[in-house]
Amino acid sequence: MSICTKLLNLVEGELIPEVEDFIDKIFELVNDKKATDEDKEALEEARELLKSFKELVEDIYNNEVDKEECQETYDGLMAMDKE
Repeated sequence: MSICTKLLNLVEGELIPEVEDFIDKIFELVNDKKATDEDKEALEEARELLKSFKELVEDIYNNEVDKEECQETYDGLMAMDKE
């Protein structure tokens, strides 16, 4: 399995669903009028992160990301996960 495929699996299979779930939970707080300013700020950050992940997936599918970039991104995401 290539590193770009591993990165796609990570982003599409784990990270995007996690961010979407997080966004849904914050929307529930907003709808219940229980969201704090911090929640609203976290929502905007999560939306930007989701957008970035989706752009990355699109770039990989369009062969606009080389193996080195895939490796760097994968390593960075894995390091963030360990923290």
